[in-house]
Amino acid sequence: MEPMLTTTGTTVLNTQVTLHRYHDQTVNEHVYAVYHQDYRHVWMQQWPSNLYAHTRKSGNMTDDGTCYYPPHHNWGEDRNDWPAVLFQYEPDISIKARNKPKNLITEEGWLVIDLNAKPVRDFHSIPYALSSKAEPFLLEAIMRENYDSDIQVQDLRSRMPGALVNGADRIRTGTLSMAMSRFRRQAACISWTGKVGSDNIKEYLDMLLPTHCRKANSTVGFRNLYPHEFIELELMNAGKFPNKAKPPNKDFSDAKKKKQFDIVAEKYRNKRQQFDGSSDFTATYYKIMAKREAQAAGSKTQKVDDDSQDDASVTDDDEEDGSALQDSGFHEPEPVALIDFRSLLPMTPRLLELAQAMLEPTRIQFRFLTDTEPPQTDKSEDYLTQYKRLQSAFIKKLSDVGEESTGLQLIGLSVFTDLKWDWNGRWCDEAFGPEPDRHWVSEMVHAIKDDMGIESVMGDDMELDEGEEAE
Repeated sequence: MEPMLTTTGTTVLNTQVTLHRYHDQTVNEHVYAVYHQDYRHVWMQQWPSNLYAHTRKSGNMTDDGTCYYPPHHNWGEDRNDWPAVLFQYEPDISIKARNKPKNLITEEGWLVIDLNAKPVRDFHSIPYALSSKAEPFLLEAIMRENYDSDIQVQDLRSRMPGALVNGADRIRTGTLSMAMSRFRRQAACISWTGKVGSDNIKEYLDMLLPTHCRKANSTVGFRNLYPHEFIELELMNAGKFPNKAKPPNKDFSDAKKKKQFDIVAEKYRNKRQQFDGSSDFTATYYKIMAKREAQAAGSKTQKVDDDSQDDASVTDDDEEDGSALQDSGFHEPEPVALIDFRSLLPMTPRLLELAQAMLEPTRIQFRFLTDTEPPQTDKSEDYLTQYKRLQSAFIKKLSDVGEESTGLQLIGLSVFTDLKWDWNGRWCDEAFGPEPDRHWVSEMVHAIKDDMGIESVMGDDMELDEGEEAE
């Protein structure tokens, strides 16, 4: 590319702009071109970032902001201010790259080029100028809004300021990709583009999300992941990347992978203990492990069946041996419960009512033992979270009056199925009435099952923290 010296004195909005000679291959001729960062001051003055309803971050370089783009006016970092596209769980793959951009950005008749002298492509939903510190939620939303246009991370980078150091871009696209990846994990979003490890992350979120979210293909009404869930999601990939995804000169032996897993597992335990005092993995993690074991067992069974069918010289005796082999334990695994109601967000009236009913014995016992009213809990949280908050308040109350609290635990729902309500004792009698007058609980559970269309909303695999019940 050869500078056009005759136009070095061109100014736009009182700022000098240098034009360059650029060979446009689409028309096979030279055209005037201007670097994006030499022209971004114009966009920043015409469309200042302070017009947004929520503040946009700015970087440290000249004109290092995100210019105003009216369709993004109300977008913000808070979950309540996200655009709808961030709540869409899976993409509509039928529209992927269907509308690839045919135009390049031009201003004043000049072609706009990025730091690497590549034309900046024109997309239908993106500001002309992005800050080098643009929020990850914004970048991810822009990528999703332009899913039908085959947008790449480099297209985001092309609209940011910067400089080449020894011929290399100081801000690498990998840095932007990592920022968006961390946002997705924290926000319960999956990657809409195929990436190493994304299947494991999707597997975790598929298991964590309520059934109605997956059916609606929407996370509206859900929440961001808790800190320990964020680390547990990372744990799904720790030490599991295929060797081909790593440089050949690095150690990725099984021992090294186990070490990586152990490091992340320790990070998880620390976060979990800070959250609720437990150091165990969540029910989501154990369900995924059970699912994988069942799939592995099913694969072995299928292989045995295939090998038997491929043998062209099977005798009657062999067939009898085959039957004996199937009877010896090679059977399809029993389906496991996918949802435990106690960890399910109460997003329908019935779910909300049942969660509060389940907490009533705990509240009654709290009143009796402390002679005070239990604190209010957030009804939008799942049963287990609300229970643990009551338990923490109970321990604090005992500590405040100098009582020993070691091992004391309020009555809680440690095992519950949709077949029977298995609590007993004075607290449950007071809350629900004596047996068999508690049939209304099972009726409510069955109604919830009908609403959600799932096999089971309960499970017996999630235990509360160990400890004696405070009688």
